[in-house]
Amino acid sequence: MKPFLHYLVYQAKLRSKLFLSYGVVGIIPFLIFSAFIITLTNRQLKTSARNNFDSVFYSCSTSLNQKIEQVETAMNILASDSNMGSIINTDYQNSYDKYFYITNYFDSIVNTIVITNPELANMNFYVNSSLAGIRTTFFSFEDFKKSNVYQQIHNTFTVQWFLHDNQFSAYIKIYDPNNPALYAVMEVMIPIDAIIDPQLFENLDFYVTLRNQMISSSTIKNYPPPPRSDAEMAIMGGEGLLQAYMSDRYDTSIEKTSSLLILLGILAAFVLLLFTIHRFADGFAKRIQVINHALSETVQNHFSVTLPENYHDEIGELTIKLNKMIRDTARLIQDVYESRIKEREYEMKALQAQLNPHFLYNTLSAINWHALTTNNTSISEIVTALSRFYRTALNSGNNITTIENEFENIKAYVQIQQNIHNHSFDVTYEVEPAILPYHMPNLILQPIVENAIEHGLDLKTDGRGKLTIHAAEHGEEILLEVIDNGVGISQDKLDRLLKQDSKSYGLRNVNKRLELFYGNQYRLEYYSSCVGTTFQIFLPKLKKKN
Repeated sequence: MKPFLHYLVYQAKLRSKLFLSYGVVGIIPFLIFSAFIITLTNRQLKTSARNNFDSVFYSCSTSLNQKIEQVETAMNILASDSNMGSIINTDYQNSYDKYFYITNYFDSIVNTIVITNPELANMNFYVNSSLAGIRTTFFSFEDFKKSNVYQQIHNTFTVQWFLHDNQFSAYIKIYDPNNPALYAVMEVMIPIDAIIDPQLFENLDFYVTLRNQMISSSTIKNYPPPPRSDAEMAIMGGEGLLQAYMSDRYDTSIEKTSSLLILLGILAAFVLLLFTIHRFADGFAKRIQVINHALSETVQNHFSVTLPENYHDEIGELTIKLNKMIRDTARLIQDVYESRIKEREYEMKALQAQLNPHFLYNTLSAINWHALTTNNTSISEIVTALSRFYRTALNSGNNITTIENEFENIKAYVQIQQNIHNHSFDVTYEVEPAILPYHMPNLILQPIVENAIEHGLDLKTDGRGKLTIHAAEHGEEILLEVIDNGVGISQDKLDRLLKQDSKSYGLRNVNKRLELFYGNQYRLEYYSSCVGTTFQIFLPKLKKKN
């Protein structure tokens, strides 16, 4: 048996394998379609049940919110009535006035509200006036201030709900219209059944909470496990929650309903089986042979593959040819990739190489002119600074340097420029020590400083020039900043210096090298006005790998 299976799997032609496997293949469509039909039917029935559940829940939650809104509206009407506010906040001087206003006005207002809103029948008032104690509905406000409720409502202006002794309590402030700082508190005690009608929710498994405290439920006695389906609605100022759960009764009779569809699925599976057998015999093997023939004529040793070559049938022959195609293609891709890397490296070096001769010629001319005209000892300082500049600029042929070396380079350059300009401007360096080990492309700051001196400080006619070179961490980036107090540069000229042909190609060089090195992960920003120019470069934090 084992040799036969080995032959069937590794040696027999594909056509033989197809005919021998028809019996196995025949049952696969049957199982797939049966499972598909059962799943589809169950899904549709469950969707229908969920939609019905959501509709019932929406009606119930709407009714519940309407009752709560009705109670809150009635309480707001009482609280906003100026006569009510004046009556219960007045400190009466004699009993006649007290009882006159209570019986003739207060009772009339309250009874009118209670008739239309019987839920408000049990009301209490906490007052700061002499009304405290004259009835069982009037209590001292000072006693109320000692309660936990006062701590939660004294900074609020709306109706606040609480749960006490298995019943709701709602509170609202009633202000004195003549003294806004003086107010009383109305308390309404409402039985749970007056708000939540159990018959309304007879088709739902639900519970209601207020500030995470269980209020009422149907068949759920404790907090349930994760529901099969639920819906939520904010009530009682957003601090109450109504949540309902689908019970198993919504999922009954699924098997009975889907029986007909299952039979249809079985018939469809057998039809597909017959069609598949016919197509397999005359189509699939022939199509593979055509593919093999086409590959033999068109590939001709230009591709390669790494697929397993363990089979000797038509698919095995196809695998061998694909292996060769993929290997050749991979080699070509690698060659192109390496060529592109070298091209970018050469371009980077060429751009950097433009800077060194340009600066060298300008500096040597300046040294010569300075020596002929001034006969000054500062020539030695210039030559020394020039030597230090080129030592850091050339960087042993490396394009990458540290921020510390970059600042050594720019200090040497600025020293040269200060000698050339007879120290006509001051310079300040502000560098955070923590960023000195980070790496960056070489010679980034020098063209920007050169631009600040040439187009800013050299043209300044009033006051002493000042140059500030700043470097610091900026979140996940490094900020390099050059600020001068020169005459400023127009926006059009700044744009030309960075992007178009001009005499000063140094800034374009900087922008291009940053783009080659960082791609789109850097930013170059610049601002200018009549009091100076600011250049900012934002670079990713980069440390050289050991």
